[in-house]
Amino acid sequence: MWYSYEYGPVHFVVMSSEHNFLEGSAQYNWLVNDLTAVDRTRTPWLIFMGHRPMYTSVDEGGEKYLRKHLRDIYEPLLIKFKVCI
Repeated sequence: MWYSYEYGPVHFVVMSSEHNFLEGSAQYNWLVNDLTAVDRTRTPWLIFMGHRPMYTSVDEGGEKYLRKHLRDIYEPLLIKFKVCI
């Protein structure tokens, strides 16, 4: 349900906001291991994506809590690894 691949100088990371993504989950641990293993000399660009946006100008309904959790959990990792969001 989550995966990564490389295309030319880009490493793409796709996460699932429909599955457990909390710290310590299989998906979170996979993401940390995946980002740690990226060779930035070979693939200097990292792009992160998922089904539900972490950032939006519309913050209504129940999804605003999901977006907040995504930001709280993944934003520090993405900043640490200098990932394009």
